[in-house]
Amino acid sequence: MSDTFKNRLVQAMLQRNIKAAELAKRTGLSKAQISQYTNGVYEAKQTALYKLAVALDVSEAWLMGHDVDMERLISQKCAEQTNMIELMQLHFGSEVTDLVQMFSSLNRKGRKKALDQLQDLNKITEYIEKESD
Repeated sequence: MSDTFKNRLVQAMLQRNIKAAELAKRTGLSKAQISQYTNGVYEAKQTALYKLAVALDVSEAWLMGHDVDMERLISQKCAEQTNMIELMQLHFGSEVTDLVQMFSSLNRKGRKKALDQLQDLNKITEYIEKESD
């Protein structure tokens, strides 16, 4: 298969085992549009391309035929973040997940206040982890 939009779309659909009807549901595009793309009649414009890439979990650049990894960077970042969270849980305990979730739900003002309070807690020896000798 050459690296055309049409071929990459068909390849991604086959690899992900997604039929045109399912892809239409996931993207909100019509079955006719999907058919036109897979038959090479048209190439997707930016918005449709993005919807297709997200639904198929592939890189937009790859889908366009560029010589890049097929996988979306977002998927790679999520995997990296999952590994980082697991490492943090091993080191700091499961509370770190609660802390991150609560912190992420705050607005800018709330995050500043939370950091200020953590800085204050770090000044009180009763709350500071003692170094082992």
